[in-house]
Amino acid sequence: MNTRFKFLLINYLSRYRASHNSGFALPMAIMVGASIIIVGLAVVIQAQGNQSKVVSQKAKATSMAAAEAGLTRVQSLFATTKFAALYNGTDWANAIDSNGTPITESGGTPNPVGQALNTKLTAVAGGTDACGDSSAGATEKTNAIKTQLVQLRTLATAGSTTFQPLDGKNSYRLVSYKYAGESGKIPQGQAVGRLVVEGKSTEGGSESVSRIMVDMPISGNPGSSGGTFSDGSPVPGLWVKEGGVANGDDKDTAKNFGNQSYAANVVFNDCGDTKGVIDKPYLDALNASANMEGSYTAEKSSMTMPSIPTKPTIHANNKFLSGIAKNSTLTLPETGDVATDGIYYYQVDGDIDAKTLTVSPGNKVVIYLNGSILKGVDIVHNCTGVSGCDPTDFQIYGEKATGGELCMNGNNKTSAFILAPTYAAGSTGGANFSGSLWVKSWGKISNCSASGNHTAVTQTQNWTDI
Repeated sequence: MNTRFKFLLINYLSRYRASHNSGFALPMAIMVGASIIIVGLAVVIQAQGNQSKVVSQKAKATSMAAAEAGLTRVQSLFATTKFAALYNGTDWANAIDSNGTPITESGGTPNPVGQALNTKLTAVAGGTDACGDSSAGATEKTNAIKTQLVQLRTLATAGSTTFQPLDGKNSYRLVSYKYAGESGKIPQGQAVGRLVVEGKSTEGGSESVSRIMVDMPISGNPGSSGGTFSDGSPVPGLWVKEGGVANGDDKDTAKNFGNQSYAANVVFNDCGDTKGVIDKPYLDALNASANMEGSYTAEKSSMTMPSIPTKPTIHANNKFLSGIAKNSTLTLPETGDVATDGIYYYQVDGDIDAKTLTVSPGNKVVIYLNGSILKGVDIVHNCTGVSGCDPTDFQIYGEKATGGELCMNGNNKTSAFILAPTYAAGSTGGANFSGSLWVKSWGKISNCSASGNHTAVTQTQNWTDI
């Protein structure tokens, strides 16, 4: 081929390709730039979305924390006003004045809830602790309780519009409180108080509200945890105000539990304990020993032992003004004794020193004792095989202020309810007590020691029986 022709052909083809590639670079540059912009916008949008989610989650968490803080504050108000938990929140609003004083009447119309709250306030402020010691000044305690009642009233009357501040950005409100039991009544078993609280947070500039609901257990049982004992029974078979359980003298510090066992829940108040005896190691040791039968447990409680009930008018035929004579044999009720509303009440102003005192099963007998039950006395009340007979048909209330002793004796079965908050009690021989025995101390009477291994107390009662 001609050389000149080759050059012409190459030159033509080069011009042709250049003319057809013209304008291609600019659209490509625009497309690449647009893609970069779109990707960048997507990244920014996603980042903003993630940031919003983080802010939202943080606000939700802080509002939940605010609700929990509010719940804690409401629950803490019950620390000195436990009786308020027996009423609904609407009762706090309608029966408590702005200064914390219960409203006993409005315009001459009695307010039953306010009257009940006032009675409880007076009793708590002027009452005694578990050991019978007077509380700190009644006036100061009354004012302290009223301060708590004011706060409960404020929470109950604030309604859905007012949040109580926790700090600059967090607050809470009480939505409602409802007591599931009978209004104003301590439950025989366990009831619940339902608290509903809302928390609000404005952390990060956005507002979030969280609501929580909690059922608080409310119990009238004596256990230190406020619940029933491990066997489900809500009443102690043996309740001791001072010290622990020993046998013959004070060996509590050595964790010497004696040779007696208990088919009963044992409750300790540990009043006047300068040695710190009834501590967790003591209770753990007792609960782990052979002294506690079955699933019964020993616990420490701050619950106050009840006082003995007011003595009714007792018929002259039913009075033993100098006690019950030594070595005598007596069966109650006797011919000529007088019952009041189906109950034989007796007054014994001295010691019971009889050889045998028998309570006929099927009869209801109550003894108010202003003396002691001395060693060697067999007290017999046996419901075994007797239809309609209950251990609480026989009751003894110890009235003696100081020095009273109850020495349970013999192998006969004594079924009873004994309440003697100022008495030392113990058992000798193979004494078998069935029922409930609530006393100042147990096993500290030096001449009243049990012999042999046996069950000293068998529990049979519930609160409703007593």
